[in-house]
Amino acid sequence: MKSVNPWQAKTLYWNTFNFGSTNTQRDDQLKTDVGLFNSLIGESYNEIAAKSRSQHKSQGFGVSVNRGSSIEYLKNINGDTLCTSLFCNNDFSWDRINGTERIKTLSEKALTEFDYQHPEKLLPVLFNLYDEVSKLKDDYWRNYKTNELKQLILACSGIWFEGVANNYFVTPGDSLNLKLNIINYRNADVHLTKINYDTFSSKTEDIVLNENKLISTDHTIQIPANCSYSFPYWLKEKPEAGRYQISDPSLIGNPINKAAFSIGFNLKINGKEFEFTTPVRYKWTDPTEGEKYRPVEVTPPASVNFNENVCMMMNGKEQAIKLTVRSLKSDLSGKIKLEVPAGYKVEPSEFSVNRLSRNERITLTATVMLSNNAAIMPAPGLLKVSLDDASTKAYSLHELHYQHIPYQMIFHDAELKLVPVELMTTNKKIGYIEGAGDDVMASLQQMGYQVTLLKEENIKNDDLSKFDVIVTGVRAYNTNEWLNSYRQKLMDFVNGGGNYVVQYNTNNNLGKLGNNIGPYPFKISRNRVTDEHATMTMDIPEHPLLTYPNKITSADFDNWIQERGIYFATDVDKDYSMPLSCHDKGEKPLNGSLITAPYGKGNFTYTGLVFFRELPAGVAGAYRLFANIIEQKKH
Repeated sequence: MKSVNPWQAKTLYWNTFNFGSTNTQRDDQLKTDVGLFNSLIGESYNEIAAKSRSQHKSQGFGVSVNRGSSIEYLKNINGDTLCTSLFCNNDFSWDRINGTERIKTLSEKALTEFDYQHPEKLLPVLFNLYDEVSKLKDDYWRNYKTNELKQLILACSGIWFEGVANNYFVTPGDSLNLKLNIINYRNADVHLTKINYDTFSSKTEDIVLNENKLISTDHTIQIPANCSYSFPYWLKEKPEAGRYQISDPSLIGNPINKAAFSIGFNLKINGKEFEFTTPVRYKWTDPTEGEKYRPVEVTPPASVNFNENVCMMMNGKEQAIKLTVRSLKSDLSGKIKLEVPAGYKVEPSEFSVNRLSRNERITLTATVMLSNNAAIMPAPGLLKVSLDDASTKAYSLHELHYQHIPYQMIFHDAELKLVPVELMTTNKKIGYIEGAGDDVMASLQQMGYQVTLLKEENIKNDDLSKFDVIVTGVRAYNTNEWLNSYRQKLMDFVNGGGNYVVQYNTNNNLGKLGNNIGPYPFKISRNRVTDEHATMTMDIPEHPLLTYPNKITSADFDNWIQERGIYFATDVDKDYSMPLSCHDKGEKPLNGSLITAPYGKGNFTYTGLVFFRELPAGVAGAYRLFANIIEQKKH
């Protein structure tokens, strides 16, 4: 590859472990203390690691800090076998690069002479160091270290700057105002001599940056009509199974896109000229969090979002669909066209939008139906949306707003999956207890069930017998500690004739119930089947879960996504039935993906099958199997 150079590790280690009944650690292995304190950062590595793990928000992986010494064992499996420490044969000094004696001397001088009360006094040494580093023949280290030195020179000069825009998104053909704000907090001699507003225009200046005086300059640019959209680089191409497609390898490893726009400028600091660049961001004031930033992104002229991810056409019945059109440009007019595959019809197939201002939204309604009354329903297909003409693709927009990651606008093709499914259900009332967040409740409503969201006050105060079924969302027991207090009431619900369906939970943060979630004991393991194509074996083919009211066949496990199931039940009491088993290649069969038992007049079911993935994805067989779980008969 032209963009990278060959590289090889000197030594390869395996981080051994002592977990459960398995201990792979040995006294002759390399030992390293990962609990040391870093005085420059002001934290121990355990603290840094705990913060990192606690950012894994979607999995509920928040952890407390283990302070103090923490020894990790490392087994040498290749390379230099004589190392007695992790980095024993690695040189991190300037000595590894030829011709750096002067750089090394100046670096030591800078460390010795640094005065934190007057960092600007270090500038002459840093200028000399910058000149020496600029002479390096090694391209990588020259570029890397000159950029570091520029940041160090800025910090010691007391210079702060930012590039801001008047909106966080813009469409090709629209205009955008860019502003450079800059201030010199110290008394260094600083002049702003040139400004480049991205590639659009530049201005030669001679602005003196007086101490502690904010300078602002602004300029309006016109975005070219052929400007590329700011889609995340890993989503621009259609992914393969299990990995993204990225044609430009130089982008790999970047956490986010390069800024859509930037402002370049020249500063003369104590008579020496430097070039700097700052990304343009949108800045606003949040009433509770204060000043905040987010990237500026180039977007399509409009977004078209459906009210559902999938249109389930139960037994071929027509379905009303809603789509919301949001204008992302200053003035949107045109047509929204809907196209369906063979076997389907949509009415109306075209809508007009007139003079929508930026961020204005309208909601449209159409009806999807089968195009004929053939005995065999068509295969699942995609309803596609275009703007103005069939050659202008429309996109749906999902905005990511989380405190722990940058704000992002995620676009994908404006499509709606159409799935005809033969499904038998009865008119049952379902109570749904939310877990860590999933779309199963919406899927149940598409199946025709009457679903009521249940909070703690409902479980505590309401008569649960008005429901035929109660379903818990994924990890409900992990995220709702209060559920532990209502086991008896839920078991009374089952005993009286209700069906209680518990979707997967993890065995950590399970609460005091432990293996007593159901009427009879079982444990939640970490067993899983990650191959979504793994063969599902019907160990009890005549079991009601596989026969009533929908006859489940191997075809119902086709087209599953991502995996079969996670956190299967184990050590299951004899009163439970386990009608299914499956396994990943080369592993033993696991039969804890679906367990069920009668209790009194009702039924309790625990399932690790990933219905929370399959139902929103429109997997017809998952709908049929989940309906059977709900439809279990009273005893």
